[in-house]
Amino acid sequence: MRGGTTNAPTSGSYHSLIVNKSDSGNYVQQLAIKESTTEMYVHYLSGSTWSSWKKFYTQGNTMPVADGDTGAITASDVVSIFKTAIVNLIYPVGSILMSTKSTNPSNYLGGTWVAWGSGRDL
Repeated sequence: MRGGTTNAPTSGSYHSLIVNKSDSGNYVQQLAIKESTTEMYVHYLSGSTWSSWKKFYTQGNTMPVADGDTGAITASDVVSIFKTAIVNLIYPVGSILMSTKSTNPSNYLGGTWVAWGSGRDL
């Protein structure tokens, strides 16, 4: 995303953009990461209304992030939650991960993984 793009999170900077869109297209989430930084911004479309961009992470940032009514979490917790959300988006429950490695995916993706069909083909 170019820095001069309408509705970019910040002006004058390029951003990597990750988009998650519902099947109907009525709900869209966008995550933007500012070039050459660790700054991350998020906003969403619900129906026909876009939310404003919200900065939710910068390296070293200890800005509190609302976690319902349970208090605040640290920026490193946000990164951990984000990693889990991305893994769940790419590999939802019931997904089959094919690999030539014998390493359990929980070692690098987290979560709980169960071997399926040892010695069988898909």
